[in-house]
Amino acid sequence: MLHHEVDSPLGGTMGIYIITIWIPDRVRNDKNPRLVYNTSMKLVSQSLLLIVSFAFIIVWLNTSLSGYTYWVLGVFGVVYIILAIRKKNFDIISSMKNDLVGLTVLNTIIVLVIMLTGAFSSPLFFLLYFLAFGIAFAYEPGIIFIYIIGIGILLYPEIIKEDQTRNMLMLGSLAIMSLLAFFFGQTYLKKK
Repeated sequence: MLHHEVDSPLGGTMGIYIITIWIPDRVRNDKNPRLVYNTSMKLVSQSLLLIVSFAFIIVWLNTSLSGYTYWVLGVFGVVYIILAIRKKNFDIISSMKNDLVGLTVLNTIIVLVIMLTGAFSSPLFFLLYFLAFGIAFAYEPGIIFIYIIGIGILLYPEIIKEDQTRNMLMLGSLAIMSLLAFFFGQTYLKKK
């Protein structure tokens, strides 16, 4: 853990503790505590967005509201289209970096569709691999670990339903692809 004193918005200073595994090397080697604070807050806010997305999906699918899932998918689809249309530049990665709420809505849509179409037996399961790379490039790369934990928690009840070996292999391959996405995301940040 690192401890830094930073200026508080209310005046004075405040001490913050930062878990060093979440801090990218480009920030860890920098001596500017404000940059470390901003990066830490960005990591916390991105983590919360992804956690809220997975919590919404878990709560939605396990309550009586799950009968309205198609309606919610339609609403989320319209929200995502509106968020995408309001962007003036069409550079995919930079527009995702600036529109984290849009990527969170897209995550919710894709995961809900996959859960509706059969989880591990869904013909759209492969979209989770692409979503992992999108999250690694748009969010900080460390957020991919929250993504794979969220997917694991969400798919855990589905593992024991049918072919357990196949389901574990699919989840394991998703975890390996997520690690690969993490390393590509770090390389992308270093080159940037």
